[in-house]
Amino acid sequence: MAKRGRPTEYTEDLPDKLRAYAKDCLSKQRIPWLEEFCHRNEVSERTLRDWNKTYDEMRDAHDYLMMIQKMILKQLCISKGGAGPIFLLKANHGLVETEKIQHTGPDEEGLTIIFTDVETWKRHKDNRKRFEARNAATQINAPIQHPEVQEAAGKYDWTNYSQNPLTTKG
Repeated sequence: MAKRGRPTEYTEDLPDKLRAYAKDCLSKQRIPWLEEFCHRNEVSERTLRDWNKTYDEMRDAHDYLMMIQKMILKQLCISKGGAGPIFLLKANHGLVETEKIQHTGPDEEGLTIIFTDVETWKRHKDNRKRFEARNAATQINAPIQHPEVQEAAGKYDWTNYSQNPLTTKG
């Protein structure tokens, strides 16, 4: 059965045009936009999305443009700040803002965990044994300890970092 509908306007040189547009924007320190490319080439965004699904070369060129766009937006965030580039990174590139929250009890000590059922307490106890066994196994092969580093780190065992010149004295 023959394919029905209007013939495609896709040409083999379109991915090269898309890459050239992205490189041109990069050299001029401009953000490449799919909308602008579509306008210049008289193609709708919807058609471009359909071509991305159909033609691997077009999808790769599209990914290249989006990578350059993401890179320039990140540079703008670092150099100028502002909400615009951050919003575009979230909207166009799926980046998510995160926040780390440290839960502590009185005097900056860790919170005490209270188990409300026996099964969870047993799983915790088993996990603790496995954790301690793994730590004991790695301590056998651990490098020489530096007491001054452990003292500065609140007696926490930073054996993996003990050779770091930033954490050792003298």
